[in-house]
Amino acid sequence: MNKKLLLLMLSNKQPRRLKLIKNLLDGKRTVSTLFWGSRYHILEYSGMMKNFDSLQNEDKLINELINNGYVFSYNKYQYKLTNKGKQKKDSLFESFYLPKELSYGFDYDIEKFKNRFLLLIQVTSEYSYHNSSYYPVQADFYDTNLIKNLFHKYKNDNFIDDIYSFIKSFLSSLDEDRANIFANLLIGHNNYGLTYEQLSNRYNYSKMEIYFINIDLWILMIKFIENSNSFLNYLLENVVQSRINASARRTFYEFNNGLNIFTIAKKYNLKESTVKEHLLENAIFLDTEQFPYDMILSDNEVAILNKKYQNQPIDFWNFNKLDVANIDFFKFRLYQIMRSK
Repeated sequence: MNKKLLLLMLSNKQPRRLKLIKNLLDGKRTVSTLFWGSRYHILEYSGMMKNFDSLQNEDKLINELINNGYVFSYNKYQYKLTNKGKQKKDSLFESFYLPKELSYGFDYDIEKFKNRFLLLIQVTSEYSYHNSSYYPVQADFYDTNLIKNLFHKYKNDNFIDDIYSFIKSFLSSLDEDRANIFANLLIGHNNYGLTYEQLSNRYNYSKMEIYFINIDLWILMIKFIENSNSFLNYLLENVVQSRINASARRTFYEFNNGLNIFTIAKKYNLKESTVKEHLLENAIFLDTEQFPYDMILSDNEVAILNKKYQNQPIDFWNFNKLDVANIDFFKFRLYQIMRSK
């Protein structure tokens, strides 16, 4: 993590918690992190830093930003940008590379796909040189077998040409810098690819920006394969996933089909609080019309909450001051989510 990225994650209009930003970037999936990530409008960056050094020495970084006049402390845990900080953030959006291909609705297991793809390219390259003695790209047992099966299934006289043509077509869809960077990530016969540091020095990006470009390139390749009707779709098994986890999706399915929270908890040996968290996770990610708010919040409860909070910004609502017996924190948070849409 560096000061530029931290600055880009802060706002001049909304106080934000440093710890929550760190947890979001690291891929922590608590409902609180997801909710506030959505309130901060940075939910698409969830998990972005889990394969790179995340926030380190964040207290030192924030103090440096404060000393530079870019940030001020709103309270003990929250920070806001100054006008000077907002101007700096605006200029960074023009000069600092942030991932552009992250999806609000889906997670991509980029590391899994990258390892598969690099191994396939290496195998193909060595095969083209009739070389069977080399150190393969590191991949787990399942992925290694997947590539082995793909290679033996589709290996024919045109296999090498097909792979070459596919990569050439993909590169032609990119701008020159990103095409060159992607080409230099590939591993083949007597070619070991370049590290982030080497790419950083060659293309005048920071290592973190090269990492972000790398994220975009692999997602673009995933999408390119999805749209190609190619045999390389074989590589996408378990790579593209819903951002709502499987247990939460199952809970939502059962709830939509008439089971109540108590029954779902009993059926799957869960705590009721876990079932409620599952429902909140679905509400965060789903569009308003996709979630049955009226099955949880009665018209009377919505009216009470509307009256209580109608003139207050959502970020400053305080459940402890609600003092309504039949509205628990679950319903309070669900109402916050509904009003946030």
